[in-house]
Amino acid sequence: MISFLFLFSSIFFYYIISIKTKDYLHPLGIGIFLWFFTAGIANISSLYDAGIQQNISLETNCIVYLSGIFFIFPFVFSYRLNKLVFEEKKIYFGLQYKVFFNTLLIFSFLNFLLRFKLVLLNPPFFNLDGVIDIKSIVPPALPIINLFDVLTPFLAVFCLFELFFSSSLKRSRIILLVCFILFSIILSVFYKVSRGELVIIILAFIYFYSLPRKFKFSLKYFTISSILVFSFIYLGVSRISNESRVSTQFGDGFLNIIFSQIYTYIAMNFQNLNALINSNFTPTYFWGGMKFILYPFFKADYESNLVGLTDFNTDFFNAKTYLYYFINDMGVLGAFLYSLVIGLVIQSIYNVSVRNIKFFVFLACLLKPIAFMFFGNYFFGDNIIFLPYLFIFLLILMLRTAHFSK
Repeated sequence: MISFLFLFSSIFFYYIISIKTKDYLHPLGIGIFLWFFTAGIANISSLYDAGIQQNISLETNCIVYLSGIFFIFPFVFSYRLNKLVFEEKKIYFGLQYKVFFNTLLIFSFLNFLLRFKLVLLNPPFFNLDGVIDIKSIVPPALPIINLFDVLTPFLAVFCLFELFFSSSLKRSRIILLVCFILFSIILSVFYKVSRGELVIIILAFIYFYSLPRKFKFSLKYFTISSILVFSFIYLGVSRISNESRVSTQFGDGFLNIIFSQIYTYIAMNFQNLNALINSNFTPTYFWGGMKFILYPFFKADYESNLVGLTDFNTDFFNAKTYLYYFINDMGVLGAFLYSLVIGLVIQSIYNVSVRNIKFFVFLACLLKPIAFMFFGNYFFGDNIIFLPYLFIFLLILMLRTAHFSK
């Protein structure tokens, strides 16, 4: 019954938001659909492995459901999207932007050469056999210049944005942008074996491709989306070991490999959240949610966990949904307050984007945090997650929206 409620609500609220805003790609609509849909899957007890899973409590489900309502509440203030604006306006990528952006591309590439200099001809992706933890064979990120490493997929998003919406593009510029996108994909897949970075690029491409178009089934659109999604799943299958999959009712063989991986990444996060909510944890008030600001000043306290963070997890899976540390900080109030604030920020960016289309690139960069709320907090969980958004905003300020005549 609870599972059905979540699944029904995912469709219902997505439909309401899409109708109200005239946008089936509204970020709050996408967010609530995936949040409720994954919560519904996580509540299907017939798929449980009795050894490591238990029924999610009514209290946990109520918090998950109401936090979703708080997250989408700001949609009532949403402007409507008129897609004709994409025919009337284009983005002007001026000299100031190109100089700064190209400099970031160079530093990103140099960081790659320095970090992976010892494995340039033997990427980690081709050495996965017998490896339980892929991170053990990926060279560690370099201090200080790690920022350019983290920026790489977001720079690829800006490359896509320029290709889709630039008022003018020279052939040399197109070649540069395409080459960096390919470089970012190769880096994510073969060197970092990072689904997280790959999905940033995939979601941005699908978003930019769909954004100016009215919803209409297209074989071309379906094919492109399927290839990109399959690439993401394949990378996940390659990375996750058999020991890290939850045993489900999907049988053996290929189907078990695919569906068990997907199910693991959906269900176990809610199991960890459930463990926290049903424990006697002590609120930390702000240490979890504000870690992205506090960590640089209290590194030793976090590493020794003097701040009191509760880290319940299963034997092999430590993802916890985006709510985990908000609840660890302030209990139920944290779940509702942070969800509302995140929803308000996203809705504010959306309203600005409707009036000035250059800000849609910010929403494209936020699609991973929005789509994977069921997995973790990618909005501002750590300092290195939050910093790229400052550079994204700075790049956007250098752009100019101009009327375009065909």
